[in-house]
Amino acid sequence: MKEKLPVKIKIDGKDYDINYEEELKSSESTINENLIEQAPLFAWYAVLASLAKAQVNDRKLDLGNLDANLGDEYRKKVLNAGEKVTEKKIFDAVEKDDRHIEGVVILNSALKTHDQLVAIVRAFDHRKEMVSALASNMRKEADTGVSLGKTVIKKV
Repeated sequence: MKEKLPVKIKIDGKDYDINYEEELKSSESTINENLIEQAPLFAWYAVLASLAKAQVNDRKLDLGNLDANLGDEYRKKVLNAGEKVTEKKIFDAVEKDDRHIEGVVILNSALKTHDQLVAIVRAFDHRKEMVSALASNMRKEADTGVSLGKTVIKKV
C-alpha cells in the first residue's frame, strides 16, 4: 500500500495543505463531476505552480544579493587584516557563512514547493486523459443500439 505523501506549501507567506490525491481521484460514478472539476482544478494548481516559480526566482535573487553583500563584507575583513584577497578565500568564507546556508535552505524549500506543484499539474494532465478515455468507454458501453432516424435497432 502506498503511503500518503502530505504536501504542505507556503507561497507568498500563505500556507496551503494540498489534498491532491483526493482531487485527482475519479470513477465511473463521479465521471460527470470529474469532467466539470478538471479545468478549474488544473487552473488552480497551475496558478500555484506559477506563483511558486516566481517565489523561486525571488529567492534566487535574494541569495545572489546576500552572497554579494557577504563577499564585500569578507573582502573588507581580509583587506583590514592585511591579508592577500583571493576570490577562493572570499568564496569559501561566503559558502561557510550561516546566513548563506540559511539562504540556500530557503531557496531549496521554494524549489521543492515548485517541483511538487509542477508534478501535481502533470498529474492533472494525465487525469484529463484518463477521465476523457473513461467517459468515452462508458459511452461505448452504453451504446447498445444503432439509431436509424427515429427507429432504434437493438444489437444482439
